[in-house]
Amino acid sequence: MFRTLTIALALTLTTIPSALAQAILPPAQFREAAIAMIRAEHPEITIEVRDELGLTLRAADGNESFINLDSGYAEYRANPEALSDILARWARISRGPPTDARHITRIVSVLRPMQTIEAYAAGMPETGQPIALVWRPFAGDIAEVLAFDSAEALEYVTEQALTDLGVTAQQAWGAAPVNLPNRLGALEVGSVEGAAHVAFVTGGNGLTPSVLIGRSLCDSGVEQYFLVIDRNAFISVEKDDEVGVLQLCALMDEIRRSGGLYSNTPLTCRNGAMAAVTFTD
Repeated sequence: MFRTLTIALALTLTTIPSALAQAILPPAQFREAAIAMIRAEHPEITIEVRDELGLTLRAADGNESFINLDSGYAEYRANPEALSDILARWARISRGPPTDARHITRIVSVLRPMQTIEAYAAGMPETGQPIALVWRPFAGDIAEVLAFDSAEALEYVTEQALTDLGVTAQQAWGAAPVNLPNRLGALEVGSVEGAAHVAFVTGGNGLTPSVLIGRSLCDSGVEQYFLVIDRNAFISVEKDDEVGVLQLCALMDEIRRSGGLYSNTPLTCRNGAMAAVTFTD
């Protein structure tokens, strides 16, 4: 499915060697193995699959945490013989993010659908208590949300968490773009099967769409359309590639029909920053 592509991203990119990909578990099977291990260790935890390598974990008291298996899967690909040890370590940390994760140096911003913000504001089903995330509008149906990032987990920043840290929202928003380069891993770039003109970008230690935040990408002169398709991936095409734009639109329609559209907002650079766009512009 993947082939090496060159796109206008001033970032370190890696590709997935096809031979290695065939020799190891695919991401979904790795995720299911992790779920089985977590359930064996902590049967009281409710596990919800968010996407291919993302899990939502809910404790009996309603506390919720988010596990990104991206780095674990990358470690496994590099050393398949260590599968059992890797899964056991993830099971041990599944009760919640590390206690030292709530620090201003770990704050990053991530892109999430507005429905995520609305769900937290409405209250979690287990407790009914609304949770005030720290967020701001990004473009269209996408919000930019602050989160504490660790190697194993991502925890959304709440207003209460900032109060407990003695950090203002302004300080937190200022820290996020400074911290991102140190938290972001290498990106993996390939094409989409059946839509060879469309680039598929993932990896990044679970933070891939965060590269669309801020001015850096737009300041590099990139001329592309982007669509965030899940919490850790986006697709893109060159603006002057008519075939690619048609393929992007067809992919949006296909995902929408399947009910799996993460965002309905194509993005492009405008006045130095990402903005919503329609293809009738």
